[in-house]
Amino acid sequence: MKKNVLIILIATLSVQLLKAQPVTFQQVDSILSIYFCTHQTNDGGYITGGVVHDPSAYFVPGCLLKLDSNGNKVWSKKFSSDSLNIYVEFSEQTSDGGYILAGELKDTASAHENYVIKTDASGNMVWSTVFGNGTFDFVKQVHQTSDGGYIVVGYVNSGNQSFLVKLNSSGIVSWSKKYNFSVNDQAYSVKQTNDGGFILLGITQDSIDRIYLIKADGSGNTQWAKTYSGADIGASSVEITNDGGFLLTGYIEYKILLFKTDNNGNLLWSKKYGNPLGWGNHAVQTNDGGYIITGALNVSSCFLAKTDSLGNYSWAKTYRDTLGNSTQGCFVNQTSDNGYIVSALTNINFNMLTNTPLYLIKTDANGNSGCNEKTLLLTDSTVAITVAPHSVTVTPGFNTYNIIITESNCNPGVTQLCNSTGIDEISNTGSDILIYPNPTTSQFTITLNDASTGSAYNAEIKIINLLGECVLQPPPLRGGREGLVDIGALSKGIYFVEVITKDKQVMRSKIVKQ
Repeated sequence: MKKNVLIILIATLSVQLLKAQPVTFQQVDSILSIYFCTHQTNDGGYITGGVVHDPSAYFVPGCLLKLDSNGNKVWSKKFSSDSLNIYVEFSEQTSDGGYILAGELKDTASAHENYVIKTDASGNMVWSTVFGNGTFDFVKQVHQTSDGGYIVVGYVNSGNQSFLVKLNSSGIVSWSKKYNFSVNDQAYSVKQTNDGGFILLGITQDSIDRIYLIKADGSGNTQWAKTYSGADIGASSVEITNDGGFLLTGYIEYKILLFKTDNNGNLLWSKKYGNPLGWGNHAVQTNDGGYIITGALNVSSCFLAKTDSLGNYSWAKTYRDTLGNSTQGCFVNQTSDNGYIVSALTNINFNMLTNTPLYLIKTDANGNSGCNEKTLLLTDSTVAITVAPHSVTVTPGFNTYNIIITESNCNPGVTQLCNSTGIDEISNTGSDILIYPNPTTSQFTITLNDASTGSAYNAEIKIINLLGECVLQPPPLRGGREGLVDIGALSKGIYFVEVITKDKQVMRSKIVKQ
């Protein structure tokens, strides 16, 4: 009885230990390019979207890619339209388990139009909406709203205006508004606020560069607007923090910028992070109340930087792919295991018709991914930002178009650079028996230490489960001190490996079958 209780206790503790280990990986995709964001899905996997790189094609389709928690492809869907390139700028899961994605439809000569596509949980298209003015328009984000509809943000490049478009749950445009600050206005990010309205972030460039926030009500009417000025300043994302305020990231004085405001846009604190030159592309609040930032350093390295709740630097890492290509972090989210998922680009080339592969990085809570990374020491300091109210001109939005978008399968070319599937490598250092690889999906090698070699011939091998039952007895070791064992037929779990030599010496170790 005591033996059974002990075995159950060991099994329980072992399972808890295994579950506590975070999944980490790095991978690149040689087929899919220009992937700007990745979100974790309800099943612990990930959703991301981009374009299909095909040098022989005059028009490129968009692709939505679903991954499991280890970064393996579950399914992928390609979206095409005759004589138009389709760029996927943003995608995320919706409350019904399906997905929403948005971006641009572009011909090669003149105009961008904008689209939103809703899919089911398997990526099959449910509906699509196309809107625009026949000019160069750019969609940057789409989010589901509390009423089940969607909000889209972007800018009209030819008209120097930002825009918001509100869709209902069926993709019908409820309203659309254009916002004009000054000249060359570009909006990059939007979030629904706690009062049902929206906060819109962008930059405006006239005599000086400025960041702006526009607070709109649920119908897109402006409630207030403010600019944030500094030396060589810009920003690309806004997030709502736990206290209802706003978190913005970008650059200032050629350094990474992070600053926090209250829910009325009043500045609470602002930080820049240096040593190398750099900029932030996205930042979110973490479970501990601090913040995580991603972007690029020295125009060559994707980074993650962690701060506390006041923006004080905690740690930082940089990541380059195996070939050492230039990389840039585009989007970061904290995952359910308190690690981070980072969408990055590698082999960076800003001509969107060339191959800029997806570089996906999954880390633990300290930014460790398992390969191609370096610890980075950043300095942080308070930086001056001038806040001022500003007037905004609001005009009606867009027309809708009947453009057919078709759906088919696409074939990503994922290459794993490194991965750890949630179980630590088990060390047998100091033991008479060495087992590797451990964990394994099928085969492993047994190596006996030198002291045991003399008695290893014809040594008996047993695989024992946590209940003490012998579930497999592989062929004995016939010579030397190494042997190959195949446990591919066994169920996933923890097993004990027992080796009994001809002089009755017994050696034991553990193996994890994945």
